[in-house]
Amino acid sequence: MRNNLKYDFVIITPGRSGSWYLLETLDNYEDISMDGEVFDRSIYENNSFNVFLRSNLLNRLIAFLFNRQSFSRSRFNFPLKYLIQSYLLPGESSHLGLKGFKISLDQLEAYPQVEKCLADSNCKAIYLNREDKLIHAVSFLRARKTGLYNIKKKDINVGKIRLNPEQVISQIAESECQEKAFFERGRFKKVVSISYESLFEDQITTLSSIRAFLDLPIAEMKKSTFVQVTPSKTEEWLENWQEIKTSFDKNNTKFKC
Repeated sequence: MRNNLKYDFVIITPGRSGSWYLLETLDNYEDISMDGEVFDRSIYENNSFNVFLRSNLLNRLIAFLFNRQSFSRSRFNFPLKYLIQSYLLPGESSHLGLKGFKISLDQLEAYPQVEKCLADSNCKAIYLNREDKLIHAVSFLRARKTGLYNIKKKDINVGKIRLNPEQVISQIAESECQEKAFFERGRFKKVVSISYESLFEDQITTLSSIRAFLDLPIAEMKKSTFVQVTPSKTEEWLENWQEIKTSFDKNNTKFKC
């Protein structure tokens, strides 16, 4: 199955969709090795793109000139494309199974060259999203407000919070447009969509379908140590839940990209 890149598959997600839970669960299999959000601009550890950019003087110089927010989104940024392709080339690895990483839709927009490079190399894509768009939006905004994105301890309580209904609607619209744009581009030849809901409600079936998609035999599931950040009912931690739900019901059919 190996392509000409170091990654065999990628988890693509709009964020707040259980991607870290899925990543760690897959990494627990002996025949799968996972890296995290390697194209996160704030990460300078492990196998991240930022570490690669600092690996030699030439990379540092090109990155200093071309790895900028204003330039990186251009498909004509060939120096950055060169760095991305060099980073994604296979290196020495003792792992005999498949290798994957995860990337958010925001990061795909920031680095459009990544998507094209992966797709052109027949890299498989697992698209992970939440079916409940409203819960997805309030979960995202709650994480941004509290700083709680990924946890490994249960019963984390930050008390009740309030969210701006207009901000919630805006977040839903942004996520909808990003998702629509991704599927309209249709660059990946092999892509499977799974939901946050199925990942937590029917894990065995969901993980079995993912392994089948990756051409791997069925294996015993080993659970992740990550837990849901907001497992309780929304009205228990969101003060103005009814106000937000009413706003969502009024605007649910008005999202335009």
